[in-house]
Amino acid sequence: MSCDAAEPHSAGTNLSGKKQSGQAIVLGLVLLAACVMLLLSLFNQGQLVRHRVALENAADATAYTQAKLAARNLNFIAYTNRAMVANEVSIGQINALMSWGKHYRDINKFTKYYLYQTPIAPPSPVTFANVLDVVTIPYVIAGTGAYEGASKVALFWPTVVSNFNLVLGAFQGFFALSSAFAQYEAHSEILDGNQIDSGGGGDPKIYFPYMSLFFMAQNALLTYSGESFDIDGIDDTVEAIKAQQEEGGEVDATTQLGVNAYDLVRDYYPGENMVSLNSPRAPDRSAEDSVEAYQYYAAIVNRNRDAFTEDRHWRLWAEIPDIFPEITLNFGIVAMTIDLDLQVGFGLRNDGGSSYVANGGLENDGDIADLGWAAIDVTSFGFEFTVGLFVKIKFCLPIIGCKSKVILDFSRTFPIGFPLAGATHQLFSELNDAKKILTDWDQIGTEDGDWGGDPDDDVNDGAFDAFHLQTLYFGQTVLPPIYGGNTNVTASYGNPPGFLSLAESRRASRKSYEYTVALAIKLEDIETSDNEGTFNIGNSDSTSSEDWVEGNKAAIDYTRFDLDTCARAEEGSVEGIYQQFVWGAKRPMTTISSAEAYFANPMQRYDDGSYEPANLFSPFWDARLMEPTVVPVAIATGMMPYDELFGEDVPDDAIGVTKWLLNKMADKFIDDQVDFAKSQVDDPYRTLVSGPLDQVGDKVKNVSGSVIDELGDGLTDFAGSVSRDNCAG
Repeated sequence: MSCDAAEPHSAGTNLSGKKQSGQAIVLGLVLLAACVMLLLSLFNQGQLVRHRVALENAADATAYTQAKLAARNLNFIAYTNRAMVANEVSIGQINALMSWGKHYRDINKFTKYYLYQTPIAPPSPVTFANVLDVVTIPYVIAGTGAYEGASKVALFWPTVVSNFNLVLGAFQGFFALSSAFAQYEAHSEILDGNQIDSGGGGDPKIYFPYMSLFFMAQNALLTYSGESFDIDGIDDTVEAIKAQQEEGGEVDATTQLGVNAYDLVRDYYPGENMVSLNSPRAPDRSAEDSVEAYQYYAAIVNRNRDAFTEDRHWRLWAEIPDIFPEITLNFGIVAMTIDLDLQVGFGLRNDGGSSYVANGGLENDGDIADLGWAAIDVTSFGFEFTVGLFVKIKFCLPIIGCKSKVILDFSRTFPIGFPLAGATHQLFSELNDAKKILTDWDQIGTEDGDWGGDPDDDVNDGAFDAFHLQTLYFGQTVLPPIYGGNTNVTASYGNPPGFLSLAESRRASRKSYEYTVALAIKLEDIETSDNEGTFNIGNSDSTSSEDWVEGNKAAIDYTRFDLDTCARAEEGSVEGIYQQFVWGAKRPMTTISSAEAYFANPMQRYDDGSYEPANLFSPFWDARLMEPTVVPVAIATGMMPYDELFGEDVPDDAIGVTKWLLNKMADKFIDDQVDFAKSQVDDPYRTLVSGPLDQVGDKVKNVSGSVIDELGDGLTDFAGSVSRDNCAG
């Protein structure tokens, strides 16, 4: 009985223990499921962040490299431009030495001045000219040696140097072209180096879509042919917006960027080349811009002349001090001070200088080919009389005190110089380009002009100082005259070089145009626990993406393409279809990145604290990343009204606009080559070859247009196949 009674008790106890064990398992399974979901969520988010970071790094590295290569190109241009300037200065040195040597060699021409034919002590036949001829023999010998040596060098050196400068200008074009290729290659190589699975042999995930090709074409076109953009529509649109706002009307949908944004668009498309080719025979730009570029170039050359080339000044001078003392007349409360000055100076003065100039000035594009070197040297001896009168009155009254007032402060110098030596020499490509008579050079009395002089030195006013009046005029009467002709011009200078210059707006802003790249990853290529569902935020059968976007517009930042929001390409709106076109995928993770080249010369600072303006003569260009501005963002998101910006004839889709850009680039390149080929042929043969060259250019344009159309048609077919997929499903 006791055993039977015990069995039920035992069974009840075991049953109770099994129930407690089952509850723990259920709780454990629930906890395990939560942990798995958390781990999956962490894995998914980790994958998103990992790919996003890789995408951003690749975009930043690519954009920075684009700008860095652009900066390298600008620095190469600066180095070669500086080399051209140094070469030009070496030509000026030869020209200066010829003029300087000749004016001593030909002293005997100037000792024939009629006043020098007077006997020193009549009735002795010895004249002043006889004495001067003997005294100046050492100068004649030195001048003859200097001129003969320099003239031999001048027969070939200007030709060699000017042709070498032409080669440097051609190298600038070749290097710019190679930089463009390098930018494209770097685009691909950096992309390969930043692939997430590049080390594991997997398929690449990051790719550059058609949008990036658009940006690369646009970057190149803005840099070298920015003036080709017809952006008058921007100004018209801004005026229309302002008129609507003033009238209290609603802003039209096509002007949704607003006035401030359109101002940014104007900055992005300023309507001028950043870098322009300047050629003396076939200007690439308008006549006004070409002349300005060569004026800038000539100013740089003249500023970098060595001291001997720029200003050849010396004087041997003595002065007789003022013999009239200052007088003070005191009339009680009034005192008058009178100072009469009479100062006499006498001696020798030599002045001269060389300049890189065009005869008649550099006023139009026809003057560019006339640029060359001209030098003048003159020596005179004589007197300078300085007469002055200073009168001051001083009033002294009780309480008020003393006050002074200058009544007269007058000083005038009267120079009288006699000719002793004078010469000029010029190096131009043609004899007709050179100056011919005295009036071609300058006006007598000009101080500190092109031919020597120092603004900080009161006794050094250059070769056209009034002291040299008789020397300058006598130079026109000697035989042969000193101001032109075969004996004073060497036609061995080739031509001013072609070179690249920086746009005025870029000199002021000290930075380049914006370099933008676009990269993407297809979301389905990112390994997650559920590739199909992870990214379909609000994109289910019950809620279409278009409805979801409509209700969540405030939460979506389309300028950053955030990971946790619906991508535009996922929705069925116009912008969504547009992004499918330009990003080449139905569901892309996208980004754009921008960079710029900038100019900063820490070693050149002016007295007012400002730094050297940006230019292509100082190699201080570097690169930096920047936040993308409104224009590339608007292009990437499909919010850019192309027809508003570039005119009604411009396509309003990304593929069409890119074809338009590529065609403009190709046509511009072909036209430049045809113009350059024409420029190498002189008249009258240029007229004969112009027609055939134009026909060849038209045929090449047709071929390039066909290639671009084929490319565009293929991309259109691809975009069409993408758009036919229902991304909301």
